[in-house]
Amino acid sequence: MQTKILFISDHLSDFSEFLKQEPGFGHSLEMMSHPEANRRHVYQNYYDLFIVDLKDPWLAIPPWVYEQAQHHYFFQFIFISDQPIS
Repeated sequence: MQTKILFISDHLSDFSEFLKQEPGFGHSLEMMSHPEANRRHVYQNYYDLFIVDLKDPWLAIPPWVYEQAQHHYFFQFIFISDQPIS
């Protein structure tokens, strides 16, 4: 089974070197900006891993991610931040 990864960031260019070095075997990676992620409603695809860039203090986790967290499905989060997350 392929691992589905969603990377939400407004700084995708900052992570381009990291993203280029991943070979892509065994996983699929979808990338979107925070405005794009916030425009979506409850997303029909389920992801195994969410990578959310919260470097800017005003950014938040998209609401539909919370909705997906209510379902019985195993997933993980990685938050990228320069400060503690509260």
